[in-house]
Amino acid sequence: MKKKTVLLSALTATFAAALAPSAQAQNATGFQADRFNPSERGSEWFALDTLDMRGDVRPAVGVVGDWATGVFRLKNPDGSKGGTTVVDQQMYFHAGASLVLANFIRLGINVPINVVDSGSTGTSSSGQVFPAPGNPGLGDSRIGADIKLVGEYASPFTLAVGGQYFIPTGASTDYTGDDLSHGLARLQGAGELGVFVYAFNVGYQFRAHETFIDGSAYGSGLIYGAAAGLRLADRHLLIGPEIYGEANTANSGSFFARGSTPVDALLGLHYTIGEDWRIGAGAGPGITRELGSPEVRVLGSFEWTPGYHPPPKPEPVVAAPAPAPSDRDGDGILDPVDACPDTAGVKTDDPKTNGCPAPAADKDADGIPDSEDACPEVKGVKTDDPKTNGCPPDKDGDGIADAEDACPDVKGVKTDDPKTNGCPADRDGDGVLNADDACPDAPGPK
Repeated sequence: MKKKTVLLSALTATFAAALAPSAQAQNATGFQADRFNPSERGSEWFALDTLDMRGDVRPAVGVVGDWATGVFRLKNPDGSKGGTTVVDQQMYFHAGASLVLANFIRLGINVPINVVDSGSTGTSSSGQVFPAPGNPGLGDSRIGADIKLVGEYASPFTLAVGGQYFIPTGASTDYTGDDLSHGLARLQGAGELGVFVYAFNVGYQFRAHETFIDGSAYGSGLIYGAAAGLRLADRHLLIGPEIYGEANTANSGSFFARGSTPVDALLGLHYTIGEDWRIGAGAGPGITRELGSPEVRVLGSFEWTPGYHPPPKPEPVVAAPAPAPSDRDGDGILDPVDACPDTAGVKTDDPKTNGCPAPAADKDADGIPDSEDACPEVKGVKTDDPKTNGCPPDKDGDGIADAEDACPDVKGVKTDDPKTNGCPADRDGDGVLNADDACPDAPGPK
């Protein structure tokens, strides 16, 4: 927005400068009879503007042919129309170019080349002599700039502000210029609603002099215009009427007054060939037939206006795919969920055993596989002796498990009596062990 504000300030200063050469204005003897001011190249109207400001550096170049008849006719002594036609026919080729910058700024230039300029010398009712034109040349050249404020091309509403600065390259004696620089400021709008398209403008033409041409005020004034039409043929064709005019404000009583209010109408079409070329044709009458408003105007145009192609969107950054999980032991169970990633195993529902080798048979569920368990039917403990591995504990090693051994710390013999099972032998049961009993088969005192 700051950039736009600076540019607007520069435009205002530039067009205000058109007011400076007031000293020269008093000596002006003629005027720019043809008031047609073509839109900037790239527009699809003749006088109005479609405000296509797309592109960072997007040019357009073209020419508009403008032929008009009955351009400046003097009044009869009684004030009625129909006197001498001082400027009967004028024909211009408006060579123009535009350049769109940064998607919202458009610069333009237009050089009118006058090739037909005919008419007759006439005297007004006040005795003022208007010599006939006769030296085709340039008209007043113009440079312009417009800044888009809101909207986009082809949206329902787009608004731009800008203006033009007129360089006195024409000649007032041939009715092709005002002999002094001047400018205009304008506000332009455009939009599309389906196939319906419209445009409008309003502004102010700054002329540093005020004079009278055949009794009608000529100088600064309000400018305005409107257009409406249809966009057809897959957006290649735009057709519709345009109306535009000017109302003098510098002279008291001349605002929209008779004689000082030229208004023209056109019916035109523009057709885009492919993407880059455009032709146009139009015609219409001068509605008021006042200063610069001809009997009939015929227009044709041809231009190169490259189609807009938006810059490609940046490719999204795609993260490199994560490496596929490995399976080091090749058992078909990926390492992240394999409880035994380095030993081939089988799939189970238990995360603690998933991917581990299938457990060997262990009938007594003591954790020692039956193939290694010396006591596969009885839960035991792991030992380094294959003969006792997996068997119940037997501290004295007499083959009788401690749980059933009445003498677990002394090697004994198996008996049916839980009180002596696992204890040393005592056949006569006198409490003296056989090894110490002198009479092992007859009970006796110790």
